[in-house]
Amino acid sequence: MSTGTPLPNNVLIYHNIGMDDAYNSFVAGWVVGLFDGRGCMFVHKGNPPYPGLSIKSGDLDVLTRFYNIIGTGSIRGPRIEKGKPNWTWSVSGRKSYPIIKQFFLSLGSRQRTNALRVFGSDALGVMTGEWYPGLELTHKQKGDRIEVLT
Repeated sequence: MSTGTPLPNNVLIYHNIGMDDAYNSFVAGWVVGLFDGRGCMFVHKGNPPYPGLSIKSGDLDVLTRFYNIIGTGSIRGPRIEKGKPNWTWSVSGRKSYPIIKQFFLSLGSRQRTNALRVFGSDALGVMTGEWYPGLELTHKQKGDRIEVLT
């Protein structure tokens, strides 16, 4: 059973649960939408290299809410950029895989393409040769669908 923090209007913020669990769809959409618009995927140059996720924002309250919903990662900052404070939420390594896997099919085409490049199709549960509508890759295209060939 999931636990959460009650908010006004009976909205619950759940910690460490999957996107497929039954909870407020508005909150799920907000989380994925924030990452889709502001998120970044990267590869640390370690040995071996490992992937990570981050979001940079001048609004600490937004990152804190995101962190409380996701339940993992860390928030660092503030770092002054162009005279304004910015904070960064990030998670890397093994902890980043379940997050991006949950987000994958809800992301826009640009971020899905980035996810495939950074995490690989196997880690995301994307089958080689499957069709995914709207996925903009430089791979084989057929109409508005693109075949994942990785």
